[in-house]
Amino acid sequence: MGDPAVLPKAAELLCTGRPAWELLLIGMVLKRTYPKKLKAQGIGHLPPGRIHEQLFGHLAAIEELLAAGPWLVGAAKSIADIAVSAQLDEIVRTSPLAPRVLAYPRLRDWLARCA
Repeated sequence: MGDPAVLPKAAELLCTGRPAWELLLIGMVLKRTYPKKLKAQGIGHLPPGRIHEQLFGHLAAIEELLAAGPWLVGAAKSIADIAVSAQLDEIVRTSPLAPRVLAYPRLRDWLARCA
């Protein structure tokens, strides 16, 4: 959610099926709180290119890890798969980076298994 273009889509998805006035409120809250949270975590101080570089480095590592088996750790789906896939599902759901995320074939298949 560091990408300002993602915030309106995230707000829209959060407000699906809700009264229209909530979209405006949620949009304002996201716009004000997420940049502060990202800066507190450290990622908000990085330029977008560096953030993308780190993200795709992590995705390449996950792709390589999945070459050894269908799950991140062990022979069965675990909390690791649930936690990581939940974060990546949100990127796929809201970000223009989704096609690049889904370009990793093992990762794409793993996300489908985790759903």
